[in-house]
Amino acid sequence: MNAVKIKENYQKALELYYESAEKGNAFSQLQLGKMFLLGVGVDRDYKAALEWHQKSAEQGNGEAQAYLGHMHEQGLGVDRDIQKALELYKKSAAQGNALGQARLAGLYMAGSGVEQNLRQAAAWYQRSAEQGNDEAQAHLGHIYEKGLGANRDIHKAADLYKKSAEQDNVLGQLRLGDFYLNGLGVEQNPRKAFAWYQKAAAQDKDPEIAAQAQQRLGAMYCQGNGVEKDLKKGFEFYERSARLDNAEAQFCVGAMYEDGVGVERDHKKALEWFQKSAQKNKAPSNRAMGDIYRDGLIVEKNIPEAIKWYKKAADEGDPYAKTELLKLQLEESAPKKARTDPAPAGKGDARAMAEADRQPAAAGVEKNKEKVRAGLNKTVEDANLPARGRLRPVRQPQSDPPQIEKKIPEKTIQKAVPKKIKQAKKAHAPGKLLYLFAAIGMIVVSLALVFIGLGNKAAPTLESLELKAAEITDLPRPDPQLIPPIILLPPGEILKRINADKSSRKKSGKKPLPAVEAEQATVKIEPVVLRLRREYKFLDEADLSKMLAAKNIFDAERNPEGNFQHRYEIRNAGGLRLIFDRATHLAWTRQQNLIKMNLKKSMEWIASLNNAGYGGSKKWRLPTIEEAASLLKKDGGKIFLDAVFGEGIQVIWTGDGFTESESWAVDFQNGTTARAKNKSRLVILMVSSDPD
Repeated sequence: MNAVKIKENYQKALELYYESAEKGNAFSQLQLGKMFLLGVGVDRDYKAALEWHQKSAEQGNGEAQAYLGHMHEQGLGVDRDIQKALELYKKSAAQGNALGQARLAGLYMAGSGVEQNLRQAAAWYQRSAEQGNDEAQAHLGHIYEKGLGANRDIHKAADLYKKSAEQDNVLGQLRLGDFYLNGLGVEQNPRKAFAWYQKAAAQDKDPEIAAQAQQRLGAMYCQGNGVEKDLKKGFEFYERSARLDNAEAQFCVGAMYEDGVGVERDHKKALEWFQKSAQKNKAPSNRAMGDIYRDGLIVEKNIPEAIKWYKKAADEGDPYAKTELLKLQLEESAPKKARTDPAPAGKGDARAMAEADRQPAAAGVEKNKEKVRAGLNKTVEDANLPARGRLRPVRQPQSDPPQIEKKIPEKTIQKAVPKKIKQAKKAHAPGKLLYLFAAIGMIVVSLALVFIGLGNKAAPTLESLELKAAEITDLPRPDPQLIPPIILLPPGEILKRINADKSSRKKSGKKPLPAVEAEQATVKIEPVVLRLRREYKFLDEADLSKMLAAKNIFDAERNPEGNFQHRYEIRNAGGLRLIFDRATHLAWTRQQNLIKMNLKKSMEWIASLNNAGYGGSKKWRLPTIEEAASLLKKDGGKIFLDAVFGEGIQVIWTGDGFTESESWAVDFQNGTTARAKNKSRLVILMVSSDPD
């Protein structure tokens, strides 16, 4: 049938509908209103459409009421009035009209003009879909796909999308294509996906959805997925989608212009498309703008502007942007530190010196770490701070030349020795044996005094010993050259002094002093470290239950009697606040901005942080299920995780697998270990077994 014949038929229908509508026929009034509303066989005229729909609706026509409600909802030929639209949709739906039911469901779904109610939306979509309404079928498919107001059912969603797509519904075609592309509810078939995308892209009923289909076609041509690879065609579809204001397509067009892929390279056009995409706050385009200002390829190099764009992308969860933002911020802060921080000195601010020691050196600024540490230790001594505030002495590398000791003249060391002892050694060489007995006697007496003092004290608990030992290990080792020489006395003189000391205490009424805490530093006690598996592996349910029982790890379902004990403390490293566990010697990242990604993206994100030396470490990773499950806190109430980790952490990834497509996770909301699809988006909680 040619165009002339079609035009004649529409003209004839218009005449017949007009004649019948003038006589008050509600059906003819409805059809005439639809022709003017949609511009079918006549120029589009919203005022005429409104007039004829109003006349038909007043006669109780349910479909006319639905169309009239649509015009009030969208403000077509009349001022926008959601409440009027809601009233008309309810009248239409009550009469069993499928379109009215679908539109009423849409208002409940969006909470527009009425309180949002997903269950009501699902119920009205269901009634409409059962009557074969393609719009309702597509939206009901979305409800089952996402589990909104109904239990999630991927197979039902696929079936509904198919019914809708076969009725030429553009949303149904797009989503059915997505299901075939990803193998959701149907067998994966990229060719079928491509075919459905083509149908959706060719429609003009909904430009936004058509643009999404065109963007997907562009990606499939560029990847050679479901169709022979063709970069030029890929660019053409991306550009068509971009001109319909699709932000993802605009970013891809910019990237192809920048790299000269599928089109001649043009940096100016690349920048234009990146800017259009970035205006919609899309993370990839914000990241691209950051690259442009960082490298100065298209515009003049501008690091503050690059930081601004990277921050926008980072706030939207872009891992690359977060890494680049961290790098630039560190590079920016290093020169400022070099300009504002004073050089390390014998006396000064210990915290500032420690921070200067931690920061990377700015360009052209040489730092001597040993001098910084020496200055800091001196500062601690002058301020009379606790020993834990000191830095550990720097150990000299084995490759350093030994002549450092030779620079210290022997005469200087000899001057520290009292003159009497030096002469005694020369005159009475046989007296060495006497000095040996004197030393032994002094040690015996000292030990006796220590045990007497300890007898008056309560026995320390294991926990206190571990804490003391932790403090002891942090103490700096004294320089042997700075220790004053011990003057050895004959045994008789030692006994005289002890008796004199006892007599003076009896006269004064003073009790012997207990052994001072510093005496305990002579014995180094290492805290017990509970080693948890650090290598990834595949575990089944039986393996997991066995592990939980063996390690005494709590799990509300599998091992409710477990009670793994931790000893958390907050540490600063490279500007980050870390949670160090003395019980396991593991360091965890304290969560601030919670990031959710699938397993693959999680691994890539951590790798990018390691490349950047995040927090001064390159050994961050996902925990094993053994490490992550140990964090479960018994009787945790609403959350089974210690408050030291912050709020909002629900389910986290681990590196251990269950199958090729599923991995183990830990659910802190319910206090259990769980399995998750690798494509799921979970929180990342990084751990390092090399905290130092």
